[in-house]
Amino acid sequence: MTQAVFLSLFEEDGKALRAWDPGRGCPLDSFVSLLAHRQVISILRRSKTSPWPDEPTESEKLDRVVADTQPPEELVGSREHLRVLLDRLREELSPAGLELFQRLIVDEEPLEEVSRQTGRTQQALYQWRSRLLRRARELSTEILSNGPSDGAPERRIVEGTSHR
Repeated sequence: MTQAVFLSLFEEDGKALRAWDPGRGCPLDSFVSLLAHRQVISILRRSKTSPWPDEPTESEKLDRVVADTQPPEELVGSREHLRVLLDRLREELSPAGLELFQRLIVDEEPLEEVSRQTGRTQQALYQWRSRLLRRARELSTEILSNGPSDGAPERRIVEGTSHR
């Protein structure tokens, strides 16, 4: 749908975008949002281009999807593991390290963008990412070998990040 929206914005030499008039009081981003919304509605209304066909799904196919999902015990265990891992990373990393962890590992922002915004070279950011991933793996292995944790604070976001 994203590609279809972009195509509709730029077809006929950007006719839809050139229709924007700043004098009418609507900012460009709101105008583009309105056009995108209309295009998506149009796509969904047309049965040929709708991503959700009206054809029923066979029960065997649904059973396979359900069988491939993770059991609740494993899901809870993996969340607990990630919670403890994040706590350990917070203890070890500086505020700058936490920000780079959030941006490079969690958000997977491109090196070029982070480099431009932080003033660090792409090579330095590549090394940061490698070290952060290696340390996260080491801590993860250590946590798994030590067993379950003994209850830590509830808040689980990477604090100290300033890019959002």
